[in-house]
Amino acid sequence: MRILIPWALSALLLAGCSALPTASERQAHATGLAASKGWLPSHIPAGNFDLMAYAPPSLAAW
Repeated sequence: MRILIPWALSALLLAGCSALPTASERQAHATGLAASKGWLPSHIPAGNFDLMAYAPPSLAAW
């Protein structure tokens, strides 16, 4: 039983990590969701990486 628990937890962790979407899949999903709500993308360079933010065209849309 003591050996089974670590193996089972490792298997669950591995299975969970294998289902993570790639960066391009996450970006495509975020872009599609934002577009469906009429939100506009904003590209923010941040040194070693870039941020992509989405916001409504105006605060009046809230």
